[in-house]
Amino acid sequence: MKKILVLITICLILLGCSAKEITKEETTQEIKPPEIELAPTAQEEMIIQEWAKTGPTVSGLDKISYIVWYVEWDVDYNLYNMWDNKGKHIGRIGKDKLILNIQKGETPVAQPAPVPKEIPVPLPTPEATPPTAPAPETTPPTAEVPPTPTPAPVPPAPGVTPPPAATPEPAYCSDGLWNGDESDVDCGGSCQKCPPPEHPDYLGCWDNNDCTSGNCDLGQAYPLPAIDPTTGTQYNTLEELRLLAGEMWIIPYAGTCS
Repeated sequence: MKKILVLITICLILLGCSAKEITKEETTQEIKPPEIELAPTAQEEMIIQEWAKTGPTVSGLDKISYIVWYVEWDVDYNLYNMWDNKGKHIGRIGKDKLILNIQKGETPVAQPAPVPKEIPVPLPTPEATPPTAPAPETTPPTAEVPPTPTPAPVPPAPGVTPPPAATPEPAYCSDGLWNGDESDVDCGGSCQKCPPPEHPDYLGCWDNNDCTSGNCDLGQAYPLPAIDPTTGTQYNTLEELRLLAGEMWIIPYAGTCS
C-alpha cells in the first residue's frame, strides 16, 4: 500500500512539472508584429509616376473602371492615393501590389479610403512685384519751342508696294512668364513662334501657327473636353484652353512642336 502511494505521488509531481513547462513555452512564444510597407524608393516612385503619365485604367471595388490622372504616396497610411482625370478620388493601393500589377500588365484594384481626399492642385508661382519708380524731379518750366512741322509723306514709286509696318509684340512676350495667349513661356500665340532661340526646350503648342516648324503634334495630348479639377468648369476647344495660360492642369491637353 505504501508503495502505491509513493508511485502516485511521483506521477503527480511529474505531471505538474510538464504542465508548467508547456505554459512557459506558450507564454514565451514570440508574437510577430504586422508588416508595414516602407516608403517607395526613388526608382519605385519613378516607375509609378511614369505609369500614371500614360493615363492607365484602374478598377474600384464597385467594378467601375477609372482613368488615372494623378497618384501620390500617403505617409499617414503608407499607401498610394489615386485620382481620375475628372479630379475624383478613386481610392488607394499598396506600393508593392501596384508595382506588381504594373510589371504584369494587370489592372490595379483601388481600395476605398476612409476619408475622401481632394486632389492637390499646384499653386501658381506669385509674380514678382516690380519696384516702385522714384518720383521724377521737378524741373523748371522751359520756353515753349514751336513744333517741328511733319514732312509730307513721300509717295512710293509707281508699281512698288511698300512693305507692311511690323506689329510690335505684346509686353507679356518678354516677361519670362507663361501668360497672355502664349502656348509656352514667351512664345506661341501673338509672340514669336516656339521654341524661342534662347530656350529650345519650350515646345508647347495649341495649333501649327505656334511652331517654327509649322507642325504641332497633338498625338499624346489628353482628349477634350477638359475639366478644371478645382472649379469643375468644362472647356471644349483648344482656343479656350489657350486663354488659361499659366494653369498647370491644362498642360496634358497641349501639343508639342515637332
